[in-house]
Amino acid sequence: MGALYPFVRGDHPEADIIPKFETDMHSNELSLKREHQGRAKHAATTSIPKMTTLNNVDCKFQFETLNEKDIAILKLGKLILGEKHQRNRKKSEIIILEGTRLIRDALKAGAEAECMCFCQPDVLNHLEEVQELLNKVKLYRVSPSTMKRFSDTVTPGGLLGVFRKPEQGEVVSPPKSLLPISLICDNLKDPGNAGTLLRTAAAVGCEFIFATEGCVNLWERKVLRSAMGAHFNIPIFTRVSWPQIGNYLGSETQILLANNYTALDIYMDTDQITQVLCAIQLFRISGEMPDQLNREKPLPTSRELTTGGDHGEDGMQRSDSENCYDVPLPVYNYSDTPLDLSEKGKLALVIGSEAAGLSPQAKQFASEHNGVYVTIPMNETTNSLNSAIAGSIILYELRKKLLAQT
Repeated sequence: MGALYPFVRGDHPEADIIPKFETDMHSNELSLKREHQGRAKHAATTSIPKMTTLNNVDCKFQFETLNEKDIAILKLGKLILGEKHQRNRKKSEIIILEGTRLIRDALKAGAEAECMCFCQPDVLNHLEEVQELLNKVKLYRVSPSTMKRFSDTVTPGGLLGVFRKPEQGEVVSPPKSLLPISLICDNLKDPGNAGTLLRTAAAVGCEFIFATEGCVNLWERKVLRSAMGAHFNIPIFTRVSWPQIGNYLGSETQILLANNYTALDIYMDTDQITQVLCAIQLFRISGEMPDQLNREKPLPTSRELTTGGDHGEDGMQRSDSENCYDVPLPVYNYSDTPLDLSEKGKLALVIGSEAAGLSPQAKQFASEHNGVYVTIPMNETTNSLNSAIAGSIILYELRKKLLAQT
């Protein structure tokens, strides 16, 4: 009997070993279809025999081989493919992990697997470290064409797992030590950047991760792959409002806004900040520069300006959050940022979208929580850093300062 699968012992389980096997399987499927056409009355009961070995390679796990027409694979496909759609993902109670390493790390962390799919049994031998855990999971062998349909990668790794999605703020495997640092993803759109930031936050020892409404779904497959298991080591709160974030963090948390501003040695107290903001608002209404105003006449308050009809260029009423675009918060180099390192002091770093930057709501939140802008010095030929890189640099600087205090 010829080899059914071009597998060589020692090959990496995620190598591109599917195409030839898919050709063989396709030929087998065509033969089955011809047989079904000749025996229509028995078509409903025809199935591929169950197998436990392949190419004389022992498999230590019990699994079931599913045919394309099996009801079980139709239900499985509905479950997995339904998670891929954005509108279903927000309500989904499952997450999809791909690749032996990510699945092995998830099982070791204590994540609950509902079932797994694979193309050939040899890939399961790379999970011997978690064999006891895997014995409790339903294992299904599917065709390469089915795996490609289930996967969202160009070259599927040959192993896909369906896991229970942790609840809001649930930590599957809590770390032994944490630092009073939280990460806030403000309308972050790129899955790769989000996953890298999650991975860095877990490595730093952050307490919480928050994702505002409009941010990329932190539980989608690309984010999960990029984070490399960090999701199971840190509390994650998704689709939260800024008031909700404030309730979690408390009023004593210092907010740090990552930005590409230039740090200046200019300091203002809150009264001076209010005066500058009011002058800007008054200029929008009257068209007069602050220097042209009668200095003996006090500037109107922010409330007076707002109720008096502070409008934007489009004639629409400007909200308080929009006015916070103009709040001149202090700007510091990341290594010189003054931090509240008291016993009750906590820190929260806000990372915005690379395309849109920080939202006005984030700036308003920072203005209410002793907020400052944090910047990273760059060569004059560069105007910005990748958000994940910038966030990682600042997070590790915060970690260094907090550990130096203890």
